[in-house]
Order: sequence, then structure tokens, then C-alpha cells
Amino acid sequence: VFSPSSVKFVDSIEDVKYSFLTLQNDPLTVFIEKASYFGKDIKKAKVKIEKKGSNYIDIFYETDGFSLIVFNDLYYRGWKAIKDNHELPIIKVNEIVKGVFVEKGKGRIRFIYQPFPLFLLYLNFFFIYFYLFVFFVILFWRRHNVEHNSFPIDY
Repeated sequence: VFSPSSVKFVDSIEDVKYSFLTLQNDPLTVFIEKASYFGKDIKKAKVKIEKKGSNYIDIFYETDGFSLIVFNDLYYRGWKAIKDNHELPIIKVNEIVKGVFVEKGKGRIRFIYQPFPLFLLYLNFFFIYFYLFVFFVILFWRRHNVEHNSFPIDY
């Protein structure tokens, strides 16, 4: 997690590729699409990782103005950035990693990975266990009926 020293704006992914090939300045320079930008001056922020787990990371930041905070991990749709119980929009930085814009001041942001709503996962497990239960009930019922009601069959 870092705050870039400079931000450059590009129109498309091709511009990002070209910029990386010709980049000869600070490695903390990042590229974002112009459409993601809010038109404010971007300041550098102090960023510190407070806690991290397998699917989340908590960071603390302090900034003197509007800042971009970059989480140097692959951009993927399942990530969310939450600050004060409100979700922040995540933008693509360098077309492969994620970042968020923050306002002046101090704060905490939690990046959390939730690939899809958990209730769908629980619903899936419910149906799997339900069908397994029905399968074993039918299997037991058939075996029970065959053992007690078996008649020799003559053709």
C-alpha cells in the first residue's frame, strides 16, 4: 500500500503500455484513466498498514489534501474499499492494481475481498445438503422396503 509521488492521466490501456515502456522517472509514478479523475490536485499521503488477513487489509492514512492511495495488488471485481461504513469507489491504477481517492484528513480504510455475496454460498450449501439428505432417505427407504417386502419373482 502506498501513496504515489506523481499521477499521470491516460486515455486508454494502450497509453499505459506505452508509458511503461518509456518511463524513466520515479517508480512511484502511477497512471490512471482520465475518466476516473475528479479534477482536484493530488497530494501525497502517509499510509500505514494496521492489520491484514487472508481476505482483508486495514490501513491508516493521513493527508494534507485530496490523495490517491494505491493497494499494490491485482485489480479484481470482488474487492471493496470501506471507510466509515461507506464504500469507496475503487479505480484501476496502471490498469492492473487498485486505488482509492481520499479527502484531506486522517482515516482508516478496509480493503476487503468478497467475490460474491455470501448468502449465495450458504444457499448453495443448503441445497447440496438438502439433496444429499433426500438421496440418503430414499436410499434407506428403498433398502428397507426391499428387505422386508421381497417376493420371489417368477417369469
